Amino acid sequence: MAYGKDESLSFKGTIMTQYNKVISMSNVEFRGGFYTQITQNDGTTKEIYVPDTREQFWNGCEVLGLVAFPKFDKKMKNSWEIFEQKRDQLIKKFLDESSLDEETVLGDSYYVLESDKIKLEIYKNQMLKLHLTLFRELSGLFDRENYFSEEGGAFGLDDDDEDADAYEEINE
Repeated sequence: MAYGKDESLSFKGTIMTQYNKVISMSNVEFRGGFYTQITQNDGTTKEIYVPDTREQFWNGCEVLGLVAFPKFDKKMKNSWEIFEQKRDQLIKKFLDESSLDEETVLGDSYYVLESDKIKLEIYKNQMLKLHLTLFRELSGLFDRENYFSEEGGAFGLDDDDEDADAYEEINE
């Protein structure tokens, strides 16, 4: 089998695999990470970290954007630039307001002051909102590029279909 003939090995297949992963990440409650105790088979307890689903989602969105980058059209290139500017502004704002003197946002446990914990939650929720917008923009790109169907037409909708027009309005 030649490379690219199998959908899973194609560029489109790679994009759609990551796209589906991001969708799966968004099918859970977006919540912060936390530590919890689990009881093991031998009766002892072990502390484990349950990841922040917001961060997992936004990391998945950024990977999706980085993989799709070579296929960005003019509209998506502009959206990506705006996204990067807003993301960098949110990071800078949080770092400037945090009591820690760091160059990167650290994990929850590093922030001991209640004011820092509140700022971190605000930052993470703002980042989630920003990444939801990025995901919507990437979805629009994949629709324009007909990634959602094997043969033309977004989601198999005809141009004369009222639902198709409604879908286009949502993307604008």
